[in-house]
Amino acid sequence: MPSVRNRVLGHQLFALECAGFLHWGFNFYNSAHSLAPVDPFKDTCAGGAFPGGDAFLVYPGPDGVPWESIRYKVFAQAMWDHRALSLLAKLAGREEVLALIDTNGSGGSLAMDSFSYDPLHYRRVRELVNQGIVQRVGQTPRAHQLI
Repeated sequence: MPSVRNRVLGHQLFALECAGFLHWGFNFYNSAHSLAPVDPFKDTCAGGAFPGGDAFLVYPGPDGVPWESIRYKVFAQAMWDHRALSLLAKLAGREEVLALIDTNGSGGSLAMDSFSYDPLHYRRVRELVNQGIVQRVGQTPRAHQLI
């Protein structure tokens, strides 16, 4: 599964005004229905029950400290995107932010099943969002800054 399918989540949650997101598979190192444990380093699909990597975002590390997967790191970027989009919306208005992210890669509207598969799109949008925040924080009186 391409990483962009995780990165878009921040945009989707913002655009669709979702109250939250529950990710079921943080560290599910079992087969389907938890019938048997699996070694996530050898079996990334829970015994064939799920797409590779879907059952967990982290790998078991030494001393109980998890190792982050690439998928986890991309998911974290999506959540950071959501926070930045929300901040810019407070500073500039929701419509301005929606104008930056409302694309599915072919000119259509962003939806849960329609979005850009171009990984550079998310980097470009994030840079525009960052610039928008910097511009507006500089214009906002210090007592009202939203950091």
